[in-house]
Amino acid sequence: MSFLRNLQNKPYPEKIRILKFAGIVAAIFIALVWALTLQFRSTGESSEKEKFAPLWENLQKLRNINFSK
Repeated sequence: MSFLRNLQNKPYPEKIRILKFAGIVAAIFIALVWALTLQFRSTGESSEKEKFAPLWENLQKLRNINFSK
């Protein structure tokens, strides 16, 4: 919220520059998430379990790792 308050005090050209940068960062983040989830999408008739099985296996392995060494 303080970011928006600070943005109000900036001159118009600087506001536009900051908002363009924020838009570019948001677009890159959305594209990255979209690309990362592509591997878990399928167009076939597979069940959700089959589609997300590699992800769940990796999560189980991470959960079982003992980091207190």
